[in-house]
Amino acid sequence: MVEYWFASGDFQSWYEGLDYMKRQGKHKQIVWAVTEDIGKRAKEINKDDLVAFWAIDPVKGIVGFGKVVKIVPNRDYPIYSCDQEDLEKNEKVDSPFTLEMEILWVGHPYPWLCLERVGDWVRPYIQAGLSRIAEPENVQNWKKLFDLTMLCQEMMAGETHSGVSSQLIETGAHTHKKLTTTTNEQVLYV
Repeated sequence: MVEYWFASGDFQSWYEGLDYMKRQGKHKQIVWAVTEDIGKRAKEINKDDLVAFWAIDPVKGIVGFGKVVKIVPNRDYPIYSCDQEDLEKNEKVDSPFTLEMEILWVGHPYPWLCLERVGDWVRPYIQAGLSRIAEPENVQNWKKLFDLTMLCQEMMAGETHSGVSSQLIETGAHTHKKLTTTTNEQVLYV
C-alpha cells in the first residue's frame, strides 16, 4: 500500500538534489537525504511511496511531488555542497539516508501549496526532514493538494482543457476558499 510523506528542507538543498541527479543522467529524478536519526524513524518508507517536497526557506510551501524509486540507507558519496566537507572532516556524510525519486511535478509553489493556504495540519510533518502521514484525514488533505496540482499541470499543458478545468473546480470545491490562478483567470476553490 502506498504511503504519503513530506520531505522538508531549504530550497538550495532541493536544487542541489535535482542538479546531482541531472549530472547522473537522470533528468526526471531528484534525490533527498536526511540524517541517520531521521532515517531510522523513516524506515517504513518504501519504493513507490509518494513524497511532497517542502521548501522551508526562502519559499515556504510545496515545490514538488515525487515517487520513491530507490532507497539508499547508508550513502557515503557527496551530493550536497556540504557533503565533501563532512567527508573530509568525519569520513562520512551527515545525511546518509537517501531517497531517489521520480519527479511527478516540480516548480514554484502554486498559491494553494504555500504554507498560508495549506494550513496548520502540515506543521508537524515539515519539522523533521522526512515524515510519514498516518492520520487518514491528513492523508486525504495530502491527496487533494497532489490531485489539484496534477490537474493544473494537465490544464497548463493544454490537455483536455475543458475536462480538466471542470475537474479542477470540482476537486477544489470541497474547502470553499476562492482562489484565482493566472492560467486563463480560472477560479478555483481550495
